[in-house]
Amino acid sequence: MINPNPMAIRRRILGVTLRQARQSEGRTKKDVASALGCSPEQIAHYERGEEDIPLPELEALATYLRAPVAALLAGKLTPSAPLPSPEARRLLHRIIGASLRKARLGASKSEEEIAAYLGCAVEEIGQFERGLKPIPALYLDRLGPELGIPLKGFLASPPEETPAPLLQHLPAEAREFTENPDHLPYLRVAMALSLMAPEQIGQVGRALAAVQDGESETG
Repeated sequence: MINPNPMAIRRRILGVTLRQARQSEGRTKKDVASALGCSPEQIAHYERGEEDIPLPELEALATYLRAPVAALLAGKLTPSAPLPSPEARRLLHRIIGASLRKARLGASKSEEEIAAYLGCAVEEIGQFERGLKPIPALYLDRLGPELGIPLKGFLASPPEETPAPLLQHLPAEAREFTENPDHLPYLRVAMALSLMAPEQIGQVGRALAAVQDGESETG
């Protein structure tokens, strides 16, 4: 089991970098909280390094503050892409969980081994993989060498990285949809889904249906 102190230090450094990015953009905690759909107190917890940041939330913070995830982790502030919607981030939680499970099984690692490596409860690994609990971005970053998949492997590739000649072969309406910045979150989700096995996509669909049924019953 790892010593939690290194993770706490990294969490604190990430929080300081997030605060610097926010201040450099002239944004208040209330501004950022409003964009992400959470409370200013939650943003303060992130910036003080008191709470772990799940990857979709870190991506949203990074894009809103024009500082990519990799740049934040490296302590460098550079421009980034449009902000993913809360709905897209909720789906990404489940997609990341499925990708994590695939990477773990591919590396022949048990839930117990990964839990020991991260210093968390075994039950949390199952919750992460089923999308029941958001996995902290720092966990994914640490798991890179262990599972043979870097943090960028869990990130959705922005559509603007697609070579222009490929887009020229698309129908006009498809090109128009792809080139619209407002559609970026949906394209990212589609790209992530395209990398998953059919049974994993089925699992995501069933999970979303279960959530929708639950919301309907309580609505």
